[in-house]
Amino acid sequence: MALADNELAARASDFYVMSVRDGKSRAAVETHVGETYIQHNHRVPDGPEGFRKRYHDMSHDYGYRDVVVYRAFAGDDTAFLHVLQDLGDGGVWLVMVFLRFEGDKIVEQWDNATEVANLSLAQGFLGGPAAPDGLEDTAQTAAQASSIVQALIDNEPISSAGAFDHRKFRHHDQGEGLRAFPAEWFDGRSHYSYNKVHRVVCSQNFAALLSEGSVDGQPAAITDLFRCEQGLVVEHWGIVETIGAADDAAHSNGKF
Repeated sequence: MALADNELAARASDFYVMSVRDGKSRAAVETHVGETYIQHNHRVPDGPEGFRKRYHDMSHDYGYRDVVVYRAFAGDDTAFLHVLQDLGDGGVWLVMVFLRFEGDKIVEQWDNATEVANLSLAQGFLGGPAAPDGLEDTAQTAAQASSIVQALIDNEPISSAGAFDHRKFRHHDQGEGLRAFPAEWFDGRSHYSYNKVHRVVCSQNFAALLSEGSVDGQPAAITDLFRCEQGLVVEHWGIVETIGAADDAAHSNGKF
């Protein structure tokens, strides 16, 4: 049964909150996960049972947990979540999550996470509109966001006038683990390198991309979230997570 995009986003949010905040990973898996669950988070074992056990253990490791889904939207078969996790002694984290559905069940997960010094700082990184506004064309937003990243892949200059509305533009990424938006983006001097876009999820004026690249020469997964107005990017959020040795991962699926 194929579900509407808004229903996919709602189910993805419910699944994530049940698992992480409420500690109900068994119920979350039974309700929302299919027979197959392909995991790309290197910390979490593969399969439905691997996911369930990981988040069951977290509910005991961290007595206090709060999870807020700031943004949730979907396109085609994949939902995107922009999440704040406050895990008490486990730290404060920003997470971008991609969840792929087959019918009404989640069957695959990708995510990037970065720890932030405190809750107030994390909330600042999450600022801006939370929901698609219905005023932009989904295909146009996807094309605009994809063209920016493709220019970085091809080492071509980005036409800032044709891509960004600098009168309105806001950038939310600063600090370790959060990808900065420096002038270097426009002249090829950035220490971030993009190699390939693996996933694009778009809804109206929001586009989320998961890309493979590197930072200072180390392999990395890069997530970008763009918001557009009148065809131009006016807001950006991003998280970079470096990729460790395959031997250290809980499965062999890779990050992408």
